[in-house]
Amino acid sequence: MVKSKKKKYNPSLYDVFGFHKQTGFNTKGIHKVTGTLYNKKNRDMKGYNKEGYDKQGYDKEGYNKQGYNRKGYDKEGYNRKNWSKDGINKHTGKLYNGSGWSKDGIHKETGTLFNKEGYNKNGWNDRGFNKDGWSKKGIHKETATLYAPDGYNKSGYTKYGYNKDGWNKLGWSKDGIHKETGTLYNKDSFNQFGYNKDGFNRGGYNKDGYDEDGYNKFHRNKDGYNKYGFNREGIHKVTGTLFDPDGLTRYGDAYDNAGFDKEGYNRKNWSKDGIHKETGTLYNKDGFNKKGYNKDDFNNKGYNNKGYNKDGYNNKGYNKDGYNNKGYNKDGYNKFHRNKDGYNKYGYNKDGFNQFGWNKKGWKQNNIHKDTGTKYNNKGFDINDIHKDTGTKYNKDGYNNKGFNKDGYNKDGYNKDGYNSKGEFRYDNYRNPEIDIRHDDHGH
Repeated sequence: MVKSKKKKYNPSLYDVFGFHKQTGFNTKGIHKVTGTLYNKKNRDMKGYNKEGYDKQGYDKEGYNKQGYNRKGYDKEGYNRKNWSKDGINKHTGKLYNGSGWSKDGIHKETGTLFNKEGYNKNGWNDRGFNKDGWSKKGIHKETATLYAPDGYNKSGYTKYGYNKDGWNKLGWSKDGIHKETGTLYNKDSFNQFGYNKDGFNRGGYNKDGYDEDGYNKFHRNKDGYNKYGFNREGIHKVTGTLFDPDGLTRYGDAYDNAGFDKEGYNRKNWSKDGIHKETGTLYNKDGFNKKGYNKDDFNNKGYNNKGYNKDGYNNKGYNKDGYNNKGYNKDGYNKFHRNKDGYNKYGYNKDGFNQFGWNKKGWKQNNIHKDTGTKYNNKGFDINDIHKDTGTKYNKDGYNNKGFNKDGYNKDGYNKDGYNSKGEFRYDNYRNPEIDIRHDDHGH
């Protein structure tokens, strides 16, 4: 009897402990992972955080921290611009605000989008200028430039950057005096060009780009060397090499980019020419050269530089011809293309029979054909292509096992190459059984 698999969840998706498959909460609002009223994301079973707001920032009544609902109205029914849905102004209680404008921008005195002075609720006239004569892009109506007739722009500065009191936006006068300190330096002790009394900017560099130690932002002095004495190519100013007097490179180790120390040896004690530091020869104390081979050209695992051991096999157990010590390749066949059971890749032994005793033409070793169960195939030919009725290689109609007569033509009058006696070719009659895919192994 097959035991039925116990279901993990009931139809309502609650497990045996009472927790919901998707939310992780039980009916009391406790989460199975945290054991509290909140999950790992600090949300309760209804999606509110500890402050009482959902993922969109609204509380259970539908209002955000600023007091507006999803449609943009507060609890009294007014939007952020103090208008109700019906166009009532919050401050006046009427259809117009204190300046006489309706929700839709209509002025109560003119009944149009413009007041008596010709400006709309945002302060622009029909030409796009405000009361001071400036457009939104800062163009003055009288000069059609960024500057009014008095030479000041919309922000109150001349083209040289100074206001009517003589200060620029950063508080500097034309003479370099700062308005807060009354000196050549601001409260941070920097002048109008950004340098302190010692001539250094906030980054610690002078006007030539060097710090108080004489190094630029690339950590090089005027001669191009860093504080360790190396230039940008890694050459040391004292030794003229890639190493300082202590034998260290600019990176602080004992080896250059090619991996060699000042004496010319790498971390494994080999020189570029393959000389070992400890032995002074081409071999280390264990008898192996730089590439890991001994005098007999074998490595420490017993393989030569071509990957074969002294017996001629690689680390996978195959020789250069691809055979193992038992004479089989990786697919399990020997040089005669037979596996250990004597069959080729098509499943036939040297006598042409498969493991079931049939050859590829359907004959068994006892000369019985598998389709008929007799010594003759369904065409009446035996294993030697002799017909049972005639005792020859041709049946009583004059055709052999492959369907051709003594002249080499089939019933349609075409030979194996597809030609008739007149030399006419018809592909439909091309019946070469050696290459014609329409023939099976039985000559059908």
